Amino acid sequence: MVGDWIYYRNESAGFKIFKIKTDGSNREMVTDDNSSFINVVDDWVYYQTWGNGKNIFKIKIDGSNRKQVNKDSSSFINVLGDLI
Repeated sequence: MVGDWIYYRNESAGFKIFKIKTDGSNREMVTDDNSSFINVVDDWVYYQTWGNGKNIFKIKIDGSNRKQVNKDSSSFINVLGDLI
């Protein structure tokens, strides 16, 4: 959760990442990547994709500036400080 936004993986929408206000309003898709293991840190969402070799990606909380973090097959990711 960042501010009054909750970030989540929507299973019925193909495991894409969405955000929604805590009052249930303003539901928005953050990325259309199939995702797992979402970590929201400051203004970044870190996640593992199901495609692209299960790599780790990050994207700004507004859905901009998507970047691949690694090229390794990854799972069960956690972000703590500056470590993944």
